[in-house]
Amino acid sequence: MDLAGIAYETRDIRKHPEHGVELEAKTGKLGVPFLVINGEWKRGYDPGKPFSEHFARELLGI
Repeated sequence: MDLAGIAYETRDIRKHPEHGVELEAKTGKLGVPFLVINGEWKRGYDPGKPFSEHFARELLGI
């Protein structure tokens, strides 16, 4: 996201458990990363697969 010039905020649920509480309340999950894009919570990974730049670009619409 840095390379694409997309502003973002990082929330570490280990350092700030309240963010984990919010994540679980909104999604029913504690798996990370999650992204909030235009108010919509989206899983930031493809379960069972290694990180994919293509998946990330698709998710972000870039």
